Amino acid sequence: MPRLNDFPVSKHFRLWEFESKPTRSVRLSPDLVARLQRLRDLLSRPVIVLSGYRTPEHNARVGGVAGSFHMQGLAADVTWEGFEIDGAVQLAEQTGFDGIGRYPRKGFLHVDVRGYWARWEE
Repeated sequence: MPRLNDFPVSKHFRLWEFESKPTRSVRLSPDLVARLQRLRDLLSRPVIVLSGYRTPEHNARVGGVAGSFHMQGLAADVTWEGFEIDGAVQLAEQTGFDGIGRYPRKGFLHVDVRGYWARWEE
């Protein structure tokens, strides 16, 4: 069966990477994609999107906060080969993400384009 949403949204990202599982629905901010692409270019290695858009049901199922920016297509949880939390935060700040959440025990970084500065750690 062909993959839905299988088309590029930037040089290194395809729309299906941001789908809400299991519905395959997607909302995606062009600004989020542009910043993720800049992050990918800085790293010179693939950025893996662990979680992009979430429907309200998906967000509740994974324990996401009410009003999560994932539900607006403004956020992604990401990782990459050689991921190290402090370096990841520095790169995300250099790339211009507004919201940055550190999840060192889970091995990923939450990044978003909420429009105002926010930082937190699990």
